[in-house]
Amino acid sequence: MATQLDQVNKVLLDNQDRDLHAALQRVITENPALSDIVKECILQLKMLVQRNQITLDNPSIVRECSASADKTALLIVDIQNDFVTGSLRTDRCPARMDAMNIIKPINDLCRLAFKQIYVSKDWHPRDHVSFHENRNRWRLSKNSKIQDAESAKIYDTITIIDSMGVECNQQLWPTHCVAKSEGAKIHPNLMLPEDVIVIKKGTISDVESYSVFGDPKGREDTTMETKLRASGIKVLVVCGIAFDFCVAV
Repeated sequence: MATQLDQVNKVLLDNQDRDLHAALQRVITENPALSDIVKECILQLKMLVQRNQITLDNPSIVRECSASADKTALLIVDIQNDFVTGSLRTDRCPARMDAMNIIKPINDLCRLAFKQIYVSKDWHPRDHVSFHENRNRWRLSKNSKIQDAESAKIYDTITIIDSMGVECNQQLWPTHCVAKSEGAKIHPNLMLPEDVIVIKKGTISDVESYSVFGDPKGREDTTMETKLRASGIKVLVVCGIAFDFCVAV
C-alpha cells in the first residue's frame, strides 16, 4: 500500500501547477485524508523560504527528481552525534539551529524512491588540523593574521603551511567526529536503509575537507564522484548538516 508521502508525491508529479504551494493545496483538494501531512509540508516549506534556502516557483525540479528515480540518489550529510548533541552541536553554533529538527524530514525522504542513498561522515584522525586543541602542531605562515597559535580561539582562522608546503587558511573547531568515536557515529534517530552507502571525509590529518566530493586541492579521494558516475546517477538530492559548510559545498 502506498504511504501518505507516496500519494502526495504522485499528485505533485501529475499536476502542472506553477508553484509547489499550489501543488500541495491541490493534494488536499484531491484527497482530504492527506490534509494533515500536507499542512505540515506547507509549514516546512514556508520556513525554508523565510531562510532563503528554497524557492517555490519551480515544481519541475521536484517532478524530475521523482519521475527519474532510477537515476536519482539521496545524499545525507553528516547527521552525526557530535553535530546533533555533541561537541559541535548546531544549536550552540552561531546559527543556533537545532539539528534534531531535520531528522524526521530526512527519515521521510528515505522512504521515497531513490536508486541509491548515501550518507557522509566526518571521520577525522585525532591530530586533525581543524581541531583547536591541535593549533600548536602546525607551522604558521608569515601571512597569518594570528601569529601566536596559542592565543587563537575556537572559530578563529589561522594561516598554516601544510605538509605539502602549501599555505592555507584554517578555521579552528572544537574536537569532533574523531574516527571510531561515539561522536562520529550516525545519530540513532536517523533511520537509514540497510543498503546505505557510507562516504567518509576529512580523513587526512592536514587536509580540511568539508565537501563529500573531497578537498579543493584534490588530496582526499572520497570516491563519491566515481560511485555516482558508475551508477548512472543524474540527479543528486542533498540534505543534512550544516547548510553553510558541508551541504552547500
